[in-house]
Amino acid sequence: MTLALHLLTGFSLVVLILLVQVATAENSSGSCRPNLFPTLKIPGFCVKIGELRTRCFDLEASRSTTDCPHVKGNFCCYSSVAQGNTILGVQQFDSEPKLEILQTEAKPQALIRPQPPQASNLEKIPEPSFPVETSTQRPRIKTNPIVDQNPRCSSVNDCPDAGMTCFHGQCQCWSVQGFSAVQTWSCSDDVKCRTLFPGHVCRTSVLCHNQEVGFCQPVGAIN
Repeated sequence: MTLALHLLTGFSLVVLILLVQVATAENSSGSCRPNLFPTLKIPGFCVKIGELRTRCFDLEASRSTTDCPHVKGNFCCYSSVAQGNTILGVQQFDSEPKLEILQTEAKPQALIRPQPPQASNLEKIPEPSFPVETSTQRPRIKTNPIVDQNPRCSSVNDCPDAGMTCFHGQCQCWSVQGFSAVQTWSCSDDVKCRTLFPGHVCRTSVLCHNQEVGFCQPVGAIN
């Protein structure tokens, strides 16, 4: 009875060791070189076909039936020439010391989302204050006085501009009388006015424009 118990225990232990070895062989990474580049200087690691996306997303992947027969799919993940690796010649590869790469099971990292700031941690920004007008007085609007361009008149002395004359009871610019009237009454100094029209002086015009400084106007006319 005791001998049978010992035999059964020993057999169970051997089976357990074999199962552990098989599981270890299936999950083991191990160094590898792909079938396409057997003389690759920096070796890669074996990866099961179901783990290519998680463990080989930034590397090249190719089959390696020689180095990865123990993993499903026989895939080998390795750094490409563009990533700094080198493909050696056969003689140089044989003379180079063999590099070994041991890879552990990669676990995808959980995505960490930033937490929104709490309301209590937000700095209170003081609101700008502006002076408030309490006066109810309305602002005064400055308006320009309305000037009658053609006021009523009884004589030339009632006309407000030196370039005007009284015509049919209404002040009008000399330009209404024609070009010759403008040339006759326009002036650049008092000499012309006193010579042609005694009692007249040369005054600038605001409402009636001409090529000269102004027009001859009676001294007693409105300035």
